[in-house]
Amino acid sequence: ALTLNSSTTADISGTLNVNAFGTYNMSNAGAINTVTGTLRNAGTLNTIANNIVVNNNGTFDHGLDGGTLPTCVWNAGSTCRISGVTSAGNMNGHSQVFSRFVYDCASQGSQNFVLGVNTSLFEAIESFTVNRTGSGSLQLTSSGGQRDFTFGNYYQYGGTVSITKNTGAGGQRS
Repeated sequence: ALTLNSSTTADISGTLNVNAFGTYNMSNAGAINTVTGTLRNAGTLNTIANNIVVNNNGTFDHGLDGGTLPTCVWNAGSTCRISGVTSAGNMNGHSQVFSRFVYDCASQGSQNFVLGVNTSLFEAIESFTVNRTGSGSLQLTSSGGQRDFTFGNYYQYGGTVSITKNTGAGGQRS
């Protein structure tokens, strides 16, 4: 386990990998993580809201199968990358405003992975990119009636994406 003490700043300008059985504790008061490189989480992050600041050219790589995406400060030019989905149907924590959002899950099974579950906001100001969805698909909808998806630019280089209507509280959106 790695622990960031109170009132301490960590500058991740290279790559920090939190592996499957690893733990990075950064939930102490005043602990700030500035990411200009890559912070890849495939283990356990103990964090508090907004103590991870992802700057221009910085990447937070969510290498978990589902789980919870931490609430970060997403500065202009930062990237949130989802890369660990294999069998999960959704994740928590994506009700945020991102700069760039990349979905790249080559090992995803045949299930649909749903973005928009129980949230009213999903925004990628600069771009939303889909690279791979394995043998499954990425679905933009929710049973709770996703209200808005806002993307600066949409890029799809592979995979399958569906935008599904829902007659719930938000009606159909595209």
